[in-house]
Amino acid sequence: MVATGLLPPPPNPQGRKSKTFVAPPIDGSLTLSEVFDHHAKHSPNHPFFVFHDAPGKEAQVTWRQLRRATARVARILHSHNIPSAPPAPKIIAVLALVDTITYFTLLHGIVHAGYIPFPISPRNSPAAIAHLLTKTNTTHMFVSTDPGMQGLSAATLKLTGDKIQLMAPPFFTQLYEPRPQEDALPLPFVQKPDLLAPAFILHSSGSTSFPKPIIITQRILIEWLRISYYGEIDFCDSRVGAAALPMFHALGVINSTTMVGSGGVLVVFKPVERPAFPTPERVLDTVTAFNTSILFTLPSFLEAWSQNPAHIEHLKKLRAVIFSGGPLSKAVGDYLASSGVPLIQLFGITEVGGVNVFIPDNIDPSGWEYFQFGKQHHIVLAPQDDSPAFELQLLPCETHTPAVLNIKIDGQDGYGTNDLIIPHPTKNGFYKIHGRLDDQIMLSTGEKTNPGPLEAIISKDPIIAGAVIFGRGRTHNGVIISPAPAASLDLTDPVKTSAYLDAIWPSIRLANEYAPAHSRLFREMIILATPTKPFTFSAKGSVRKSAVVASYVDEIEAIYAAAESASSVDVPAPEKWTKESTLDYVKRVVQKVLQVKIGNDDDIFQHGGDSLQSTFLRNSIIQTLKASAFDTSSIPTNVVYERPTISRLSQYIYSIIDPSSFSAADEAKRKIGELEDYIAKYSKDLPKHKPSAPAPKREIVLVTGTTGALGTTILAQLVLMHSVSRIYALNRPGKRLLKVRQEEALEERGYDPVIASSPKVVLLESNGTSDTLGLPLEVYNEIRTSVTSILHTAWRVDFNLSASSFEPLYKGLRDIINLALTSPYPSPPRVVFASSVSVFSDWHSDTPAPEASIQDPSVVLGIGYGESKWVAERLLELAAEKSGLRPVIVRIGQLSGGTNGSWNTAEWIPAVVRSGEVVRALPSSDDVVSWLPLHVAARAIIDFRNSQAQTVHLAHPSPVPWTDLFSPIAASLGVPLVPYADWLARLEADLADTSRSEVEAATNNPALRLISMFRPFQQGSVTTGGREAMGVARLQTTEAVKASPALRSENLAPLGARDALAWVRFWKSAGLLKSPLVHVSIPPAVSKSTTASAPPGVQTRRITVTAAVLVSFAYLLSFY
Repeated sequence: MVATGLLPPPPNPQGRKSKTFVAPPIDGSLTLSEVFDHHAKHSPNHPFFVFHDAPGKEAQVTWRQLRRATARVARILHSHNIPSAPPAPKIIAVLALVDTITYFTLLHGIVHAGYIPFPISPRNSPAAIAHLLTKTNTTHMFVSTDPGMQGLSAATLKLTGDKIQLMAPPFFTQLYEPRPQEDALPLPFVQKPDLLAPAFILHSSGSTSFPKPIIITQRILIEWLRISYYGEIDFCDSRVGAAALPMFHALGVINSTTMVGSGGVLVVFKPVERPAFPTPERVLDTVTAFNTSILFTLPSFLEAWSQNPAHIEHLKKLRAVIFSGGPLSKAVGDYLASSGVPLIQLFGITEVGGVNVFIPDNIDPSGWEYFQFGKQHHIVLAPQDDSPAFELQLLPCETHTPAVLNIKIDGQDGYGTNDLIIPHPTKNGFYKIHGRLDDQIMLSTGEKTNPGPLEAIISKDPIIAGAVIFGRGRTHNGVIISPAPAASLDLTDPVKTSAYLDAIWPSIRLANEYAPAHSRLFREMIILATPTKPFTFSAKGSVRKSAVVASYVDEIEAIYAAAESASSVDVPAPEKWTKESTLDYVKRVVQKVLQVKIGNDDDIFQHGGDSLQSTFLRNSIIQTLKASAFDTSSIPTNVVYERPTISRLSQYIYSIIDPSSFSAADEAKRKIGELEDYIAKYSKDLPKHKPSAPAPKREIVLVTGTTGALGTTILAQLVLMHSVSRIYALNRPGKRLLKVRQEEALEERGYDPVIASSPKVVLLESNGTSDTLGLPLEVYNEIRTSVTSILHTAWRVDFNLSASSFEPLYKGLRDIINLALTSPYPSPPRVVFASSVSVFSDWHSDTPAPEASIQDPSVVLGIGYGESKWVAERLLELAAEKSGLRPVIVRIGQLSGGTNGSWNTAEWIPAVVRSGEVVRALPSSDDVVSWLPLHVAARAIIDFRNSQAQTVHLAHPSPVPWTDLFSPIAASLGVPLVPYADWLARLEADLADTSRSEVEAATNNPALRLISMFRPFQQGSVTTGGREAMGVARLQTTEAVKASPALRSENLAPLGARDALAWVRFWKSAGLLKSPLVHVSIPPAVSKSTTASAPPGVQTRRITVTAAVLVSFAYLLSFY
């Protein structure tokens, strides 16, 4: 709620030591105009402006002179007989190029007269100005006499119909020359306005549309007056360089108002009738001439000054160099800061005023990008999905009032700035600007691009006039480039166009170096703006991005269509295909796509490769092979994932060129050799366990991967266990704070997010780059000397990758083994490792897979994920044999929804269910499934820390028919169950539909991404004693049931309709399912429920989550 009473005293009074300045009451008992009266009476000789009247001669404008001058403006306005009485005083617009003192005096003279000033940027177009005047019902406007403003106003009046009365503003001499008789005359009475009454009107920049008028109340002006009272220094008597402050802009209005309250003295240019443009050189001259201690400036000026060491020397002598109005190049900022320039970023917003502490007493130049929020604000930081950034939001409070309220924050009206900020990695309470929320481009992969910094880098190229990045809803970004006039580009000449692209490519490469992998730009995704569709700019000088993208929609569609069907890189084919030339060709393609040089045996995905680049690689190779008349129909979509090195990819390509060069047996032998090499490498030199301390009396658990579905559920259950005194929750670093990610993971699965704040829980991030798990040594030693159990659930879930791409995880496991074996306790901590049923990729037995070590590596061949899990199993087994480790290997089957039905929408079962909505049918099957609810699996894994067996299988001991689950699912969707072959035929038909792109098709029907997995099962049931539905290996569970009471029949009911419908409700709430659900009646719940009840003491609730974007190939299997 907007405050209406007087404002409380601020913490840092101003002017306490001044001989000429008496601070005014700033509690709202005086309006800003009355503060001017106070100064004229109590601080008459205190200067507000200083300037050079002549070389070496300083002139001042004191508060007595300033108040007389505003009174003269008021007399001029009253002479025009403009009504000023409430409740609707007239708005007086100002469109003028006049000096700073005259402009300031004009604005506050309008207020003195009882009117509302509306300064308008002369950078606006006539249409934008006409819009602002019409929107505010403005009838009078001061327009300076220079030709530029006269022409702009004339063009504006053609649009408004000459309804605006124009007035010429007085010159400085008319306002400040002595006129004692005139000044002695009283002004007409003006009624004191209410604090909530309008005082000023400012306008937004209009970056995407026409600028919007923003009403600034009397109270807000007083709040701006108090900004320095929440800072850490006394501004009074300080000389503040303000020559570059534009008084028509919020930047000028806010900062000058702040100086009114603090007693600061503004250093400006000499007032003249035709003011010259404030160049960096002229501004710095005023700084050096007036003993200025604090400087307001613009980023562009700082960039100019950074080129001259003499200028930097001047800046270093200042107490503070405050910049605002736009982003400062990081390179320039770092250079100036390292040179000792005391940089401070002023984060101000028209609708809010100054946001950060203004200014800190001790300035750390190295932290120039970061700021602290002023204590007068009620700040709300809104987390953003999959991003380290927060949107800055503000609520009204007794010390601060946003001028605009545009959102609800916990039921209260507040202001969402759309500005994204990120916290300092180590300094609490410090933040830096990250970009704009409305600038964020959400890709179809779910990843986001922040285009602002990338566009700024590109636009610094002298032959580029502007850049606009696009890509919302696509798999990758593109950019529209507006060539600068200096480029003299003829777009009809392909040779010159190509040369231009070559010339700007270094700037694109520089942006790519800054960008995250998913935001990188490719040459084939550059559109050059044409003269018939020029970029349009806002009054602030920024590109109107939305308008530009809208005007190039056809070109954007065409470039994506071309990218989807064509090669992404232009690398010529060898003149003759040999093993050597194929290797050279693949190497050139890989290096051009990755934009880095890598060795022939380096893993592409460990050197910046991602799903987008793997697609470009595959497309490039296929196009080249087709052009050479080779059959490419057998090349799988995951060819790069399966063969992620230049050597292996080239071997595969050559096998297509010369099929006789390929042998399946040799490939299997090579794969087994590779796996055994990893086992040998990471089992070498295992430490021996050497106990040195008595057995612990308390239980301390290390859990990895606690933001994943299984890890989250384990964490929630461990917190409730009285025997556990501490839980170290170790996770990979993310873009957002770990605590925020952990809280969201808990809430999504129906648990109270306060669990993340339990005094038992220690949240840790590890990048795994060091032998101490990427942790500080003291933290690592604390864990090593205290932990009693290790539950290792973290593993990269990507079924496209080959085993070699998991090598960092093998090292991470070895580090965990080392940690366990160097424990001081008599027995090393149990290491419970979450393996996977996918280690049985090639299981052909008619009996369930046994809970035993896999000695035959051929069984595991097929999927890199499963192969990587087997490597991990063997490392643990060898550590047990050689060094006394006590591992428990848990092979996990398919896990189903948790306590609230939450089941990751990116898995294969949800994809099948979504297909039912699209193709209007779901598959029937005579097979069984042994899916296990997530919360039961978590309880069992905790129990396994006491297992007597070294290998256990985690699956439901009581499988149920597929139809027991899919019949109620089909009924809730209102679709039939059809024979498997019929359902597959419908999928094939949907895949063959060419009316949309492959990406659009797979986004709508994610099962299409898995069709190669579904095809082998079209002949009907594949169930034997050793396999379940969809060919998944059947798992023996005897040892698991012995080790965990949670898996015993008296505690665990078979899955049924109640569970299936809970999953459907979750998928509907998550946005995966689109159609209204059909009500399905089910029998009353039995006492042994797998879904309806949570572990004792754990809070459950129904929630809504954002749908995952289903476009990656990570659907191939959903085994843990």
